[in-house]
Amino acid sequence: MKPSIGRVVLFHFLNHRGVLTTRPADVVALVGDSGMVNLRVKYDGANDLGEDWNDPVAALEASWQTSVAQLADGAEPTPMTWSWPPRV
Repeated sequence: MKPSIGRVVLFHFLNHRGVLTTRPADVVALVGDSGMVNLRVKYDGANDLGEDWNDPVAALEASWQTSVAQLADGAEPTPMTWSWPPRV
């Protein structure tokens, strides 16, 4: 399935403790036809960003992720990739 602007996807990243974490994100732009997207990530405040959560500029900058590659189907999540949410 191809991503499109406005869709909700899952963003995989290392939180401030270095733990692989997954959070929802909105697709805000498509980067070519490769499946890469720009995202607005919905972080869980200080649980994900640590002290940066107290700095409004740092927290805002962290919420924008650009040129994020799609995780291959069936692959284990890796940092700085996105995937589709599971169907329920």
